[in-house]
Amino acid sequence: MNRATVSTFLLLVLLPMVASITCYNCGSGSCNDPFSSSGQSTMGSCGACEKAGAAGTITRSCVASCPTVTVWVSGTGISCCSDKDLCNGAWRSHDYSFVLTGLIATLLVVLKIKCF
Repeated sequence: MNRATVSTFLLLVLLPMVASITCYNCGSGSCNDPFSSSGQSTMGSCGACEKAGAAGTITRSCVASCPTVTVWVSGTGISCCSDKDLCNGAWRSHDYSFVLTGLIATLLVVLKIKCF
């Protein structure tokens, strides 16, 4: 397999990860935790999804990008994600980005691609 083929393959695999995502878009009580996605509206073409909470009210929305710092403590703060559609719903219990890194590393080793 030549480098152009491998580069094209990796581009096609990784491109959807940076493309726009869909987020939950709700507020004023209907978004509070525990969150139920049933009947909630969504918004597409988002750069990132945000979950913000203050004074016992949680909102979930579509934003262009995540702020530099995200903090969530006892229902107050801002949490932001851009890794998958509807990621501002219920909290994730695991981060699987290490799986993708492992797959790419394995592909590079198997195909014996020199990076340097």
